[in-house]
Amino acid sequence: MDKKYPQKLSYPDYEHSFSPRLLNDFEEGRLDGFDMETMRGLVYGYTFTEDYTKGVIPNAFSMDYWAAKHGCPQEQLLFDAISSTGEGLSKEDAICVICIQHEYEYLKREWPLKIKGQKLLLDKNIDCIEFEEGQMIDKLYFDISRWFERVKCRKYEPFGIFDD
Repeated sequence: MDKKYPQKLSYPDYEHSFSPRLLNDFEEGRLDGFDMETMRGLVYGYTFTEDYTKGVIPNAFSMDYWAAKHGCPQEQLLFDAISSTGEGLSKEDAICVICIQHEYEYLKREWPLKIKGQKLLLDKNIDCIEFEEGQMIDKLYFDISRWFERVKCRKYEPFGIFDD
């Protein structure tokens, strides 16, 4: 049976899904077999690595990085993996991201609207982006709980910064 997306993410399901070889294949463009579950495993499985707890996010996980290379399918694969986690129209259906930068990259592609404000709903580790009136949607929700779990493990600033 095929999984239907968007589907709320269960991080423990991806604990053993990341491998450096898989990341290398992705970076090198060897994308045979990179279906939705493989992409989700690559991105969300990475959150179980020591590098992630230190705040290291590989360039390969940046949609903007791939967009600058023009025509790379990795950008769309990343976007699809993030999109597969929720629609973002409610707190319960928030889009799961592994770093704050993913929010902005996602917004630029899917909802290039004028942002009115942003607030963090700490009780749920949800970031709520509010848009100016008269636009297609009022708010969009992102689940940043995994990023905050990372912060609890180590004392680093809670902002995603991609490698140079």
